[in-house]
Amino acid sequence: MVRSPVGELSVAPERTITGPLTTTTPLGPNSKITATETTTVTTLTDLSIDLSSPPNVVAGESTTVTAVVANTGPSNALGTVVTVTLPPSTTFASVVLPSGWYTSYNQATNTLILTTSNPFTAGTNVTFPIVVKVDPATEPGTVLEFVGDVLSATPETNLLNNTDTTRTAVVGEADLGVVKIGDAEVVAGEQVAYTVTITN
Repeated sequence: MVRSPVGELSVAPERTITGPLTTTTPLGPNSKITATETTTVTTLTDLSIDLSSPPNVVAGESTTVTAVVANTGPSNALGTVVTVTLPPSTTFASVVLPSGWYTSYNQATNTLILTTSNPFTAGTNVTFPIVVKVDPATEPGTVLEFVGDVLSATPETNLLNNTDTTRTAVVGEADLGVVKIGDAEVVAGEQVAYTVTITN
């Protein structure tokens, strides 16, 4: 095993194979009975991220943004980091983490960072359901854009699929109520007062 700053490689970076030749026949002075071949091992991976979200969300309620991160290989990825940037008028509420993953939230930049100390195995994917709260003062018609990125310390064959976006439109919705209260009886010719209470 070879240690790197972000973990362990499952193969040695360089491997030497020596093949001896044996025979019972006498050999001449120019015979070569040993050959050595050295092969350098490198790692390559292809990470991708796919973001999705509902088409609409009501201002003041929560919505779920789903990030699916995949590694199509051929090598394991070391030091994988997923970053999801949330739009204004939203705040991070919660996320369901797969085993071995950790999260931190930067309120100043409104970004969610997901990391793992384990190798991200080739041929696998992980799903992150991210719950965000929408500010109740957000104007209906506002389009919320979420941006996701994935990177690792392992060289990649394709960086074009390392970023994705998804959009959700904000709609307005209210639950209004009205109550009117007044005197049950009134003398003809006098004034009557009513109290009207409106709730949202």
